[in-house]
Amino acid sequence: MYCTCWSEPLAEGREVNGGLDRTRTCDLLRVRFVDRLSLCSAIGIGLGLSTEYPVGIIGATGMPLACLIPGTRKAAFKSSLAYCLAGLWPMVPGLDRYLGQSVSPFFPSLWVLTSALLSAPWAIVWTSDRHVHYL
Repeated sequence: MYCTCWSEPLAEGREVNGGLDRTRTCDLLRVRFVDRLSLCSAIGIGLGLSTEYPVGIIGATGMPLACLIPGTRKAAFKSSLAYCLAGLWPMVPGLDRYLGQSVSPFFPSLWVLTSALLSAPWAIVWTSDRHVHYL
């Protein structure tokens, strides 16, 4: 069955088979797939960036697409948070090596907080307009 573009309100008088609108179900599955694909690609891009290899740095140019394409603002925030956490994971062992035993056990919460602060602007600029104008 053909899926329409992103979820649209049900039209007046539209027949629904057995109470289940297949196009809306199909749209929901596609949105979930796009959200999961965005999350996985954001993690991959962040890990690629953290390796500091030129290919990983070049791949990081796909970060805006991975973080702004999800269907909801919450999913966009999750994708950008995953990107920041994956890209900044070398901070944890680096600080442990630099400071030694004097590092606080609360440092991972600081790592998550800074990642959340870095990813907040991406959630703010997310729009429900499904057209990607910046590419």
